[in-house]
Amino acid sequence: MRLKIPFGLKRLSDSLNPLEFGNGESTVHIYTLDNHLFRILHYTPAQPIHKLDTTIKPTVQETEDGWTIATVVCELKISLDGFGVQLFYKNQLLFGDLLNRAYEYDTDHVHHYRQHNQDMIYLGLGERASPLQLNRRRFRMQCLDSMGYDPERTDPLYKHVPFHLVLNRETKDCIGLFYNTRADGIFDFGCEVDALWGDYTVVKTQSKVLDYYLFLGPSVQSVIQTFAHLTSLPAMVPKYSLGYLASAMGYAEAENAQELIEAFPQELIKHRIPCDLLHLSSGYTVDPQTGARNIFTWNHKRFPDPKRMFRTLKDNGVRTVANVKPWLLCKHPQYQRVQEMNGFVKNGDRPSETRLWSAGPGASASGSYLDFTSHGGRLFWKQGIKDLLDVGIDGVWNDNNEMSIQDDDHTIDMSDNPQPIGLVGRPLLTLEMAKASHEAMIEHSPSTRPYLITRSSCVGAQAFACQTWSGDNRSTWQSLKHNIPMGLMAGLSLMPHYGHDVGGFYGPRPEPELFVRWVQNGIFHPRFCIHSWKTEGITTPWMYPEYVHIIRDAIQWRYKLIPYLYCLAFESASNGAPIIRPLLYDFQHDPQTFDKSFEFMLGPWLLVASVVEQASSRTLYLPNGTKWFDFWQKKWYDGGKSVVVQVPLEQHGALFLKSGAILPINPKAQRSTLLDIDDQRTVLLYPDANTGVSSFTVTDDDGVSLNSMKWQLEITMTWNTTTVTIVCDKLESGYEPKYRNLVFILPDGDERLLVDQKNGRKSPRELVIQT
Repeated sequence: MRLKIPFGLKRLSDSLNPLEFGNGESTVHIYTLDNHLFRILHYTPAQPIHKLDTTIKPTVQETEDGWTIATVVCELKISLDGFGVQLFYKNQLLFGDLLNRAYEYDTDHVHHYRQHNQDMIYLGLGERASPLQLNRRRFRMQCLDSMGYDPERTDPLYKHVPFHLVLNRETKDCIGLFYNTRADGIFDFGCEVDALWGDYTVVKTQSKVLDYYLFLGPSVQSVIQTFAHLTSLPAMVPKYSLGYLASAMGYAEAENAQELIEAFPQELIKHRIPCDLLHLSSGYTVDPQTGARNIFTWNHKRFPDPKRMFRTLKDNGVRTVANVKPWLLCKHPQYQRVQEMNGFVKNGDRPSETRLWSAGPGASASGSYLDFTSHGGRLFWKQGIKDLLDVGIDGVWNDNNEMSIQDDDHTIDMSDNPQPIGLVGRPLLTLEMAKASHEAMIEHSPSTRPYLITRSSCVGAQAFACQTWSGDNRSTWQSLKHNIPMGLMAGLSLMPHYGHDVGGFYGPRPEPELFVRWVQNGIFHPRFCIHSWKTEGITTPWMYPEYVHIIRDAIQWRYKLIPYLYCLAFESASNGAPIIRPLLYDFQHDPQTFDKSFEFMLGPWLLVASVVEQASSRTLYLPNGTKWFDFWQKKWYDGGKSVVVQVPLEQHGALFLKSGAILPINPKAQRSTLLDIDDQRTVLLYPDANTGVSSFTVTDDDGVSLNSMKWQLEITMTWNTTTVTIVCDKLESGYEPKYRNLVFILPDGDERLLVDQKNGRKSPRELVIQT
């Protein structure tokens, strides 16, 4: 390794976009892509330079020590002395390179050194160990199969997202940085200290070109929207994915697996638990003789008639997704065929072989990863997915897809342009696997919305895989608590439909109190799935009979919230907004929210503070600038202070509604979205005792079609001390919901007059308005 820092860079041409700088070895291009958005590329020596097409003509001014790009909202200043850039907003510095060291590099890596100070708060970076803030920590940008990880310390985990936000504690303004690479790397947020250079952050990637986007919010929401439109918007989920998702490796690992699974709906009926989907773990692929897991094969001893099993489940309202893994063991019956199709990652002219999970815990065998950039690999994969869909599954579960290829020099096809995996980055295969699964589902059923789950993920995969989760967590109070900020960071990083294995995947069965609190937390997350691998047996909602009434009520609560969750899913698919949000997302003006890792907003209205330790009370902070309604105690609180509330075991966490909340719910008890007729809709209203106005857009469609027409209604609520006035404006009417009326209801004890402004109808506390 030989470190070099480019000095003596000069402007190379009259070009305004990009501005071009160089010194005969390094070249730096600075593009203005929008009034708030810049792209900066540092080409190290001998790297080919590719100019980007742009029609924007920025205002560029020469200064004493360099150049300034001035837009209508911000300024980007380029210093030639010690070369670096700085971003100013309202004359305040929000970003600055570390002069004289900013663009250091060696033969195989590029580095980016930036200024750091105590006002900078770092957020995002995909899925990271708790807490929410990344400050004074160092992270590896790499994906690993982190089974049984420590949610406070383990790094790396499953996701590769080289994007983060920088929130300024003093100005309360936010910027975003996206490093356009899939290579391995390191992100250091002020952990490293050097007496000469002072405080700084540094990013190091295994690339030969530094390529990053710098963008101004100034709001957190705007930063995430920009990131979404730079990369891709999250895929829309089918409505059934918002229900209770059942799962356990124990079902498919049993020798009487089909018998167990076909009996599952009767257990649901017996315990009156609604459920929409069952995950089929990889036990269905286990070879009866060798125990090896062979993708796209069936163990007919465990599953004598899979088609009948899937019909039985669906007749009872339960859909299924099947687990698939991105490799073939060398003794797989199709291995030779795929090798002849050039469908594997290559080691020279032969398949790249590595140790892969093969049978039970810790067992491994030689095998090869499929190359999803090759024609043969994609062809084999897509046909396998279609065959599973023919048998009767409804969705696909991409698992174990961290792509742990051990040799950086092994190559992938890249459409007949082979490249070393270390250079292009292993997450490219994760992305292409998601794309291939998604394509196969659409080719098989063109009008059906694909339901694709992925464990590993990367930038761009959100366009294909609509759900992900925190991987193989432990059954501990620590995991329950510290998985929460992991999900918040994922939401800030364009993984809005994120959840956790409720009850914990790994370790002993959770004790009753822990399990109850985990379910009560899980029902407020975008993905609600109970999943496990336990020697004591399967984790089910009814495993503790004396507590099943609490679990049932919690899951029924989840089903009541599906209309609200579905509205949030539409919002996310349109602008990238997270569904569960750290408090700072909606209350950026309140610095007391900046370090809150264990409470969150579910959409714009509902503040959730789950019980995450053995306790019957909860202390939480209520953000400033609004009033808050305690859902359970039916009383109002002022914001800007911490409160202590009682949370007995039967109560599903501490829940507070923001003043002005408009919350659409389904008032009916349900069995599943497949069986139940969605013909009732209630809208809960929470105006405070003063005056105000708020609005919310309610969106619905058929829930399953790829290009379903929508029904969309904007509800505006205006209130004073005596009346609450409702205005409903229909924005789209291509879909006709089965509910004909909306029932608007004020909280118990609020006897103000509800008024339908359009037709003049009035009623105290409860009002019916036709849709």
